[in-house]
Amino acid sequence: MALVVIVSVTLLIFSPSPEPFLEDTSSDVATSTATSADETIDVVTPGSKEVTLALQEKASYNDIAIQPASIIEESRCPKSLTCIQAGRVRISLNILSLEGEHILSKVLEEGAFFYAGSTKVTLVKVTPFPVDSVKIADKDYRFEFLLEVVE
Repeated sequence: MALVVIVSVTLLIFSPSPEPFLEDTSSDVATSTATSADETIDVVTPGSKEVTLALQEKASYNDIAIQPASIIEESRCPKSLTCIQAGRVRISLNILSLEGEHILSKVLEEGAFFYAGSTKVTLVKVTPFPVDSVKIADKDYRFEFLLEVVE
């Protein structure tokens, strides 16, 4: 019990204050076209973009668009309870072409990432965090993503 109190106090002291929504503070990836004698090549400039989406909302970056489709699992331990395991949240994420064509679907856990072509997609945070045993409505969820193009 003492360990739970120490961990809780430590998290409160060293945790950044939560932001309800992240604003898009970065610029989109700049692309230019280089032409050789026999082909045209798109040159992608490294960069990143933070986006916050609700279910079924879309955001595009580089050569893809992402769309959170559904909540697969919500087993995070509510703040007011003491649990044996912390639990996790997992979502289904659709990856689309910029034209809107479905490319693939991924199941992603908070903190995990994957690559879609040259774009690294990280699910940074899922809010709100459960409180007591009240079920969170799907419309209330927000998903914070970091989209990056690295060299």
